[in-house]
Amino acid sequence: MKFHVETLATIACLSLVSEAYVVNFCKQPNKVDCIPVTAGDGACTNLHTSDGRPFVSGYSDGHVCNIYFKNDCSGTANAVDGSGWAKFSQPVWSFECNDY
Repeated sequence: MKFHVETLATIACLSLVSEAYVVNFCKQPNKVDCIPVTAGDGACTNLHTSDGRPFVSGYSDGHVCNIYFKNDCSGTANAVDGSGWAKFSQPVWSFECNDY
């Protein structure tokens, strides 16, 4: 029963998100070894890697999102879109997407 209640709560929370964005962050140059990360509109998402390797390239689902070289969407921001980057100028540690 606990699983069922938690599942319903998760579904209810997801339905409140007006727009979901997917950014594929990659651990190798040229968009190789990528992991899709989903975030809601205006939500800052910090990136964590289980193996310690940083994200060095990536692309979005077509939306324009800001990527940051520090946690908590602070510091210098660069845009990433569907074309993406073959290699970021620095490892990325957080991102934020907005419906402009």
